[in-house]
Amino acid sequence: ETYLFLQVDTPIEYCRIVIQGYFSSMEAGNHHAIERFPRLLELIERYPSIGSVFKERAEAFDQVWMYIRWIPQMVAILDRPIALNIFPALHKLARAYPNALYYPFTISNEHYSSMGDLLPKENRQEIEKLAAAIRSPLLEKLNLELRRLGNPMWIAKDFVDLVSVSIY
Repeated sequence: ETYLFLQVDTPIEYCRIVIQGYFSSMEAGNHHAIERFPRLLELIERYPSIGSVFKERAEAFDQVWMYIRWIPQMVAILDRPIALNIFPALHKLARAYPNALYYPFTISNEHYSSMGDLLPKENRQEIEKLAAAIRSPLLEKLNLELRRLGNPMWIAKDFVDLVSVSIY
């Protein structure tokens, strides 16, 4: 057997090779590579300069169903600078599997909405695009009703609102 040894001089070059290798392995259906996807997120957070490599590979990656398992990890970091590299993957997910993205994104978006101007403008714009892409009146209603079940204060508030509207 012949082995190819690469001379890797910097951690950045090593990370670039790792990201490209993992995406190639995922494209080939390697389940071990899919399992380690969060490691790629760690790499682009630790070495932001390789985020463009991740973004480029994510844009070209067609098997977006492989991201579904890692949606919570991806939507949890949308307030960070590296999010700009993750948005292409999330937009592909929003087009292909909007329902899979809906609940984890909605939970995280509550936090991002409360950040106001602390959230970078580009991130806020991309988050708004995602919210529009996965918007579903039916899921919004379901989400509201599930909150009511878990929080009796919502029931009381809704009742007071209903009575107030009826009186006036």
